[in-house]
Amino acid sequence: MSTWIDYVKSDLYRYEKKTTLKSFVKTYVLRGGFKYLFWVRVNSALYKNKKMRYILFPLTWIMWRRYTYKYGISIPYTTKIGYGLKINHFGGIVVNSNSIIGNNVTICHGVTIGNNEIGHTLACPTIKDKVYVAPGAKIIGDITVNESVVIGVNSVVVKDISPRVIVGGIPAKVLREIVSGELVKNEYLLESI
Repeated sequence: MSTWIDYVKSDLYRYEKKTTLKSFVKTYVLRGGFKYLFWVRVNSALYKNKKMRYILFPLTWIMWRRYTYKYGISIPYTTKIGYGLKINHFGGIVVNSNSIIGNNVTICHGVTIGNNEIGHTLACPTIKDKVYVAPGAKIIGDITVNESVVIGVNSVVVKDISPRVIVGGIPAKVLREIVSGELVKNEYLLESI
């Protein structure tokens, strides 16, 4: 069973390709996106623990909330997030708590992953593994972005995206297939740490 520390290590690995204490301190101090993710992971773990929810959670919630305003990132700690999330160039990132984010996903600044209100249900996106979401992209509604997808700058995704493609435009359309090459820098694998 994975602990919140495993998730923090996987996020750190995406930034530094190592998980030492020295790399943690360096990345925590220098990378606002990683610092924010650290508090998301801590709050997520404490919120799920019924005893800690009333003891430590209020204090860590204050830190998470502080960094939400400081860095302009709004990712609720209740969001389902896989291993190795990386936030490049923080700021203007909004994620709905009902969204699902897979492993080794990269999110850049100005990204919205949100719902499309239909009646009383909140239809939110599912983003699978190894997805790169470029600056300014919007992913809206009850859709699935499949594995190994690159979402281009300022694209608006409102329909399901098939695996291994690059999409762009408003609304987003497939521009080309991904043939080969490394899609994710410092991909986190369970054996990595």
